[in-house]
Amino acid sequence: MNLNEQPEPSTLRPIVPLVLYQGQSRWTYSTEFADLFAEPVRDWLGIPRFSHELVDQSQLQPDEIEGELKVRVMQLVMLAAYHPERPWMELAGTLLRTLRTLPPSGGTNYFYVFVDYILRTQEPETIELFGEVLRRGAPEIGDELMTYAEQIEELGEARGEERGRLKTQVEIIENLLRLGEDWSRIEAIAGVTASEFDALKQRLGELSA
Repeated sequence: MNLNEQPEPSTLRPIVPLVLYQGQSRWTYSTEFADLFAEPVRDWLGIPRFSHELVDQSQLQPDEIEGELKVRVMQLVMLAAYHPERPWMELAGTLLRTLRTLPPSGGTNYFYVFVDYILRTQEPETIELFGEVLRRGAPEIGDELMTYAEQIEELGEARGEERGRLKTQVEIIENLLRLGEDWSRIEAIAGVTASEFDALKQRLGELSA
C-alpha cells in the first residue's frame, strides 16, 4: 500500500457488551463497567465507560429455557454450575441425548464440548448425579460420560506431573543464571539450551494457566 494513499472509510460494527448472569440470587450490582473498579480510581481518565446489557437468569426455571438446541444446552450447563439440582440435570441430560444424535457442526462435536464443561465445573457428587441421569435415559452415554471423566482426571494428573517437573527444571536453570553461570555450562548441567529454556518457560505457563 502506498503511504500517501488514504484507506477507504468504513463503518465500525456496533459491539454490544452482554452479561449472562446465572448466580443463586438476583443481580444487584451496577451495569456500568466503571463501577466494577475500586471507588478511588473510578474517575481516572483511562477507565473505560460503558454499560452492559444484563440478562439475569438467576430465577429462571428449567422449562423457561428457550432457543435452538445448542443454545439451550449451553445455558443449561452454565446454569448447572450454580443450580446442580436434579431438575436441571434431567433437562440437560435430555437435551444432551438429542445433541448426541446430531452430526458434528463445523468439525466440532458439541456433545463433548458441553460434557467437558460439566466435568470441569461440577463437584464429583454432581458429576455422578449427572452420569446417573444419563445412564437411566441412555446407558451408553452415561457410561461414556464416566469414562470421559476418568480420562479428564488422568489428563489432569499427567499435566500436574509435567508442571512439577518443568517447574523444578526452570527453577534450577534460573538459579544457575543468578549465580552467573554461562549457557555452555548450564547446557552441560541441565541438558537445556537457551532457546529450549524459553520453550520450557512457555510450556510451564500454559500448564499453569
